[in-house]
Amino acid sequence: MSLPLERLEAEALERAPADRAALAHRLTDRLDDCPDEDPTEVELAWQREIQRRVEEYRRGEVQTVSSADVFAKACALLK
Repeated sequence: MSLPLERLEAEALERAPADRAALAHRLTDRLDDCPDEDPTEVELAWQREIQRRVEEYRRGEVQTVSSADVFAKACALLK
């Protein structure tokens, strides 16, 4: 018997945060086991994405943010 996705989500959200984290970890670990993904294709896709981002940066199409600002914002969000 298969539960609708919304029901699974609702039941998962009723659990304690540590249990939800453990479930999320287990589910994301299983994504790595997908036989449909060719590691070579994934690597090529990442290379294309990196190249696209570098080109956008070089053309001045993206706004950069310093690592200090990124970490400061992350720390503020975690408080």
